[in-house]
Amino acid sequence: MKQTAALLVVALFLHEAAHAQQRRPVVLFGGLSSQGELSHKGASYNEPCLRRISGIPKYSVVPAQTVEALRRKEFYGTGSPQDQEKLAQARNLLVEGKAKAFSAEKRSLENAERLLDHARQLFLSHLSSLKSNRDLLSAQLYLGAVRIGLKKYDEAQQAFEQVVYLNPDQEISASEFTPQVMTAFAKAKQSISELDSSRVTIESQPPGASVFLNAKLLGKSPLSVNLKRGEYFFLMERAGHEAWYKPVTLERGVEFVSAQLKPSVALRSWQEAFGVREPGTQADDELLLRVANGARADLVFLATLEDRGGPRLLSQWFDVRSGQFSKVGMADLGGQLEGIPPACADSIETLGAELDAQGRVRNNPNLNYQEEDLRIAEKEKAAVSPSTQTPSAGSAWYTKWWIYPLVIAVGVGIYFGAQELGSKGGAKIKINNEGNL
Repeated sequence: MKQTAALLVVALFLHEAAHAQQRRPVVLFGGLSSQGELSHKGASYNEPCLRRISGIPKYSVVPAQTVEALRRKEFYGTGSPQDQEKLAQARNLLVEGKAKAFSAEKRSLENAERLLDHARQLFLSHLSSLKSNRDLLSAQLYLGAVRIGLKKYDEAQQAFEQVVYLNPDQEISASEFTPQVMTAFAKAKQSISELDSSRVTIESQPPGASVFLNAKLLGKSPLSVNLKRGEYFFLMERAGHEAWYKPVTLERGVEFVSAQLKPSVALRSWQEAFGVREPGTQADDELLLRVANGARADLVFLATLEDRGGPRLLSQWFDVRSGQFSKVGMADLGGQLEGIPPACADSIETLGAELDAQGRVRNNPNLNYQEEDLRIAEKEKAAVSPSTQTPSAGSAWYTKWWIYPLVIAVGVGIYFGAQELGSKGGAKIKINNEGNL
């Protein structure tokens, strides 16, 4: 009975230890907050920082895919709700117009022309929110077919030419369109093919923007492409920047299209939300909480890259559960931005001292940024005596490798102690499986 109880105690102890080890705080890293020239440079270190942070075993870090999905939910997307409402209206008009496109009645054809032309105008006016030219192309194509039926041949020719501009490889089926439409469309393709071409170089600052031509994705800037001369609609988009949209008429043999992309207001709000809270900081705490809750995070690792006579990294915890901000850590990068990823990992390790045994930020009333910063530069960390360092939450007993062999040894001792119980007179009784006393 006693040996069973002893084994039960050991089993429960080990179970609780293993369970405690599984309760790692979930940490969200939303990227480095920085301004000016550092903003572009710092952004390139977000992914390396996340990889280094994810390698720290005492925390469970929200993966990059989840962070990106939450970021897109906040400020990417496909245009404003008003744009989407207009595009939905245009698609409904397109469906109605196509249903009447081959009517034998003139009134129905005129109604179809009105519907399709309205749909086309809506698509064109909201082209910056249209990431595929399929619907616009369909509206142009069926508008040309309807105008053939109304004997508006010149207008039909213009509509078909616009289809070819949208997609030079467009083909139409004789099973869907009349012989007259097939002939007119072939004539439009021939007309466009005879036009001179322009060699167009497309650039953006910063580079790496997605380039859409007439709502069709071409690739990433910078790039060059041969296009038939005529009018085109260019759209360039880059993460964290406002979309650039412009109609361009190609008239010369060599053309340049250049876009200066402006940082978006949403990106600034995101960076401010995930930056260290200094005195006077104006940041969107609601955005921070919304994203953190969406990621089901316990803690947010806030990081700000700034230049004070040289780059340095400021860091801080935000406890999602209590709304508490920790003290601020500071890492001197020694003038080398390549030191950002290891500095992020070092900062998290050092800031562990700001967490209690449950992984919560310790209560720090009346924090003063100047007085309470934690210096993380290597020379300063080396100067701290191990005996005076505050143990971090990650130093809890259940994270130490040696605790489990020790627990097992104690359990074995208890087990055999139960086997070797003395008699009332103090005699030692050993029990084994061979029947010998």
